[in-house]
Amino acid sequence: ICGLIEINQKSEDRERIQENRKKAKASVDQLLAMMDNMIEMSQLESGELLNLQEEVDLNQIIKDVKKNIINDAESAGVELVYESNIEQSDGLRVYSNASCVQDMLKHILDNAIKYNHSGGKIFWKDILEQKSDDQIEYRCTIVDTGQGMNEEFIQHIFEPFAQEKYDARTTYKGTGLGMAIVKTIID
Repeated sequence: ICGLIEINQKSEDRERIQENRKKAKASVDQLLAMMDNMIEMSQLESGELLNLQEEVDLNQIIKDVKKNIINDAESAGVELVYESNIEQSDGLRVYSNASCVQDMLKHILDNAIKYNHSGGKIFWKDILEQKSDDQIEYRCTIVDTGQGMNEEFIQHIFEPFAQEKYDARTTYKGTGLGMAIVKTIID
């Protein structure tokens, strides 16, 4: 980032300056995402975020995640196919940690977009099942047409900074923390 700025200060080539600005912006975005993930992981490890349980609208949490993810998927040329029986339960109030549920869904869906290809698809299915008068089960399944991963890597997917390919940070703009954050929240 600093090098690109220095080049731009010395250059008069408008095209080069514009290209360097785009590169610097992409680098800043990646750096901010990495810092956000590291801060989130640190807060989770301290237990700071996990203790909050409150009455939340599960349907609204999912709508918010879906609204944000749709833009990211469209920008990447990936189609999001969503199926749910939850929307029939408008105003469904449950005790949970809204932030943690949003973060889990966001990280899983971000990976499905990041490691997919233009023209690819993500299939997101939510199922809500009444277990008793005061207990429900929410199940979420996310499947994508992305590149997948080999069997050897699957056992490492939840380790912090783990990435199957050495170029994942530059090619896919990943930090290797998303799935570690999901696992920490679940644990």
